[in-house]
Amino acid sequence: MLAVPAIAITNPTPPRPANILEAHKPAYRLLYRGALSLPDSHLLLDGLTFSACLDTPAAGHDLLENPLALALESMRGRPSLRFMGTIPLKDIYIDHSGDILLDIHKDAALSRLYFENTFCQTQWPSSSTSVPQSTIGVKIALGDSNGPETTYVIVYARQPPGQTTAQLVVGRVVAAPPPTKSLRLPRPDDPTPRKPPPVLTAKGTDLKRVASLSTFQTNGTSQGPAKRPRLGLDRESSFKIPAVPRASSQINGKGRSITEPQLQDPVNDPDDVFGQPQQALPPTDDGQLEKENKVIVKKIAIQVLTSGIGYGDPDSSPTPPIPKTHPGFKDLYQWVYRGAAYALRAEMNDTPLQQAKVERLVKIHVGMYAPGLGRG
Repeated sequence: MLAVPAIAITNPTPPRPANILEAHKPAYRLLYRGALSLPDSHLLLDGLTFSACLDTPAAGHDLLENPLALALESMRGRPSLRFMGTIPLKDIYIDHSGDILLDIHKDAALSRLYFENTFCQTQWPSSSTSVPQSTIGVKIALGDSNGPETTYVIVYARQPPGQTTAQLVVGRVVAAPPPTKSLRLPRPDDPTPRKPPPVLTAKGTDLKRVASLSTFQTNGTSQGPAKRPRLGLDRESSFKIPAVPRASSQINGKGRSITEPQLQDPVNDPDDVFGQPQQALPPTDDGQLEKENKVIVKKIAIQVLTSGIGYGDPDSSPTPPIPKTHPGFKDLYQWVYRGAAYALRAEMNDTPLQQAKVERLVKIHVGMYAPGLGRG
């Protein structure tokens, strides 16, 4: 009989409590681990570790805003950094905003011996307001070139309060004193800064708000609403129209102005004994003639519809009178008016219409549309 293998099912591992995760949260960020290459020598100061402190408010916990941390992380993969020598701290400007420390491995005897001889042989100046620190620092170059794009760092020693051992601090060498508050770089979605209006920046402009209590007297009676002060401009801030420059044709090559002869008006010339008559401008009616002609067509159309056309009229067949109260009067009037006005479109804007001609065209249209209406 075959034996059936048994599968042991284990319970899932429960998640860790939040307090344990906070206790194991790393306090430092490893940036670079390597050595320093000495000039004109094959020796290396190895066992060096650059790390950013994450548990202090100065670091800000935002490595993307820390240029020195980004520069050191970009050096990962390089076996060593360039040693540039020692330099007095008073001769350079240092940016301490990164809060980056340098640690030396316990087995790196050569590196430990060098930094101890550099910083621990002289006495540091002490002050009651500042932390004791060394007066010199070790300058290190990040990269192979020495141009303006190269980042230089400085390593100096300081003694934190309450400790007996020195601490190696790393700062970034800058060309000017670092700002007290870090400025955020502009982003593409930031609004474009605009210049304030000239009214707010002009001299003599009084934009002070009038106090609301000034409208009341001491006894509580009101004197009416306070008048808002006018925004007046003085003479210095008033707009001045610049003088019109002279034309280039009026200045010769030597810089002297050339006076051109002025031509007299032949109409107002006093020496002209004959003179010239003034030309009268044609009057402009601005469509007044067209409006009058349309009124004539409307009046005749209403008159013919309401009166009717009798027997024997040479222009139209007989039609009965159609009053304005008839349900089809409005539509019939519109068609008669449009047809007659369209037939007279060539004369509508030029000359006054003749009543006989308009009446003949209106009767023709009424004879086409009106037979049979009004008999019921």
